[in-house]
Amino acid sequence: GAVSFGNVVSGDVVNATASIDSPTLSSSGHLNVGNYTQSIGGISGTDAANYSFSGYTSGSNYTVGQLALSGSIGLGSSTYGSALNAGSASFTNAISGDNLGTATVTVNISGNTSSSGNLKAGSFTGIENISGLSGTDAGNYTYTSVVGNYNVAQLSLNGALATGSSTYGSALSAGTVSYSNLLTGDLLSTPTVNINTTGNTSSSNNLNAGSYTGIQSVSALNGTDAGNYSIGTFTGGNYSVSPAQLSVIADPKSKIEGNTDPLLTYMTYGLIQGDTLAGSLNRDSGEAIGAYMINQNTLGNPNYTIVYTSANLTISAAATLPVVDSISDIVATSQPDHELGNPPESPDDKKKKDDKDQNPADASAPPQNGSPTTPPLPVCP
Repeated sequence: GAVSFGNVVSGDVVNATASIDSPTLSSSGHLNVGNYTQSIGGISGTDAANYSFSGYTSGSNYTVGQLALSGSIGLGSSTYGSALNAGSASFTNAISGDNLGTATVTVNISGNTSSSGNLKAGSFTGIENISGLSGTDAGNYTYTSVVGNYNVAQLSLNGALATGSSTYGSALSAGTVSYSNLLTGDLLSTPTVNINTTGNTSSSNNLNAGSYTGIQSVSALNGTDAGNYSIGTFTGGNYSVSPAQLSVIADPKSKIEGNTDPLLTYMTYGLIQGDTLAGSLNRDSGEAIGAYMINQNTLGNPNYTIVYTSANLTISAAATLPVVDSISDIVATSQPDHELGNPPESPDDKKKKDDKDQNPADASAPPQNGSPTTPPLPVCP
């Protein structure tokens, strides 16, 4: 530092130079950071001979402060759940020749951790910092202003999808999901599972009954830590649809012997709107009078288990007509006597006939007018 004297005569020229006691130098030859004493070994100047000077040593009044480094830290990156991999530091104002060694870079994860304590997936600004320099001249520098950014990629989450199942026409029910590499402590809720029905739907737009391979897939992850994962590979994903139960009741039918069979019809209970049944009913063979069972035959739909209730087709005899020998018989039975040439019966004749019918002659009465009695015929034993 500059030297001043308290009792030099005004106008005299007396000079002195201070020096630093026991200086320590860096690799580049510069004074290391620290506090030093200064000493004055002698005086000089035009009037120096007029003064005596025994020397002077100050206190620790010479200070060398640290140089603030400028620079950057390269982008660090890792996959969620893996060890952090910080970027490298570089400096723009380090003194040439100084030995700074290797900069230790740390990643500040405070406030950005998942349920399992790992740095969350995402991009973070300025969370890389230098925590130390390893070189011999490191103490001559500060580095708090040198920071860097960090990226964490999502972890590809793998697992398995259990077989899902439902009944035809009911809501689809996906299988349960299990994970093989979920980090302990992380929280995931039930994922969204898609069931691909393309090309496998019925007329009513329901997934056909049957077994399907790999039509389930995880389409979204849910829960507190879902954002730290991407959807990886899930084995399984099969799906099974069992047929729905359908009641079919045949309608009773009838016909007259010799006629053509009527159309065999039925009623259904449980058929989903838009669906139809293929095939037809038939009946037991035969054309004789009697009852014939109506059978399910080919009537069906693979999406349904049919509970069939039969009925009968009944064949009845045809109505019979009277048999006549000639056309005259037809006339005789259809025309009164007077139209056939006989005189009409008078009221008196009709009364006599009715009385005769009501009081027939007694065969055992005595003969009239002395007529002989006809002996009875012998009875054969």
